[in-house]
Amino acid sequence: MSQTHDEPVLTRTTPTLGERLRQAREAKKYSIAEVAAQLRLTKDIVTCLENQEWERLNGRTYARGYFASYVKFLGLPYDEMLAVFNLEYTATEPAVNLRQQHHISDESQFPWFMLALIAIVLVVGWLAYQQWQAAQMAQQNAALSSEINEQTEQDPNQDNFAESIVEPLDSTLPDNSEPEADMAEPVTDDMGEQEEGAAPLLTDDSVAETTAAETDNITQAEGQPETQQIQEAEAPTLRMTFSGECWVEVTSANAKVLVSQVMQAEQSLELPVEQPLQILLGRADVVTIYYNNEQVDLEPYTQGDVARLTLGVDS
Repeated sequence: MSQTHDEPVLTRTTPTLGERLRQAREAKKYSIAEVAAQLRLTKDIVTCLENQEWERLNGRTYARGYFASYVKFLGLPYDEMLAVFNLEYTATEPAVNLRQQHHISDESQFPWFMLALIAIVLVVGWLAYQQWQAAQMAQQNAALSSEINEQTEQDPNQDNFAESIVEPLDSTLPDNSEPEADMAEPVTDDMGEQEEGAAPLLTDDSVAETTAAETDNITQAEGQPETQQIQEAEAPTLRMTFSGECWVEVTSANAKVLVSQVMQAEQSLELPVEQPLQILLGRADVVTIYYNNEQVDLEPYTQGDVARLTLGVDS
């Protein structure tokens, strides 16, 4: 009589590569984040290695490199593990082609991205420069306005001229023709008297006296026009030329505003100087001043862009 015994059949399963990696990591009590930090990989790559998701590791070359690093880190049999990996994983050409296409796409987009970035930087720089220039002009205008207000507060009764009034120099001087005519009459009268007095008796002394008197009268008649011409030539004048826009104010000694206006480039201004004049310039670097045909150096009178100076016969 035979007796059969049913023995249980034991099936031994060999763990996969991913399971061996996970078991070794858990045995060393490492978390996925710690392994990723040590290997300088992402947590997704470590998870893909333990789950054997090779297709998500960007091709066989990358997958084999990540796998080899993980095996060395855990201290597992290197050659054995790589041999099993080579049997399980075979590279497919489409995956490689996709990787190459990805690189080509990135390279084609790179120049356009850099050009756009450079254009944005240039635009931002240009806008910043424009704002800086506007701020500088606002500061200059504010300083000039404050100076104008100070001048107005010092003498509120001043007469402001919208345009410069330049009177011709000849109109302020007397006409030379009238003195010549007036001086010519005494000469004629004296000569007539000398002729009448010389009719009864002519002597050497009387002839000499008559000649001397005529000479004095003629010299006096000729001397007065020359004196008037010298005075006219010596009359001081003030002339200003402008190479750019500038605000100008000219005030007389009795605090009367003669000129208060903005002059433009290529314009000029000329005034007779009968008394000391106070001059205020908003932009001294675009103004050239001539006093009696001699250029005036504005540098000692300039602070910033504003110049203050006094010119005249008594200055």
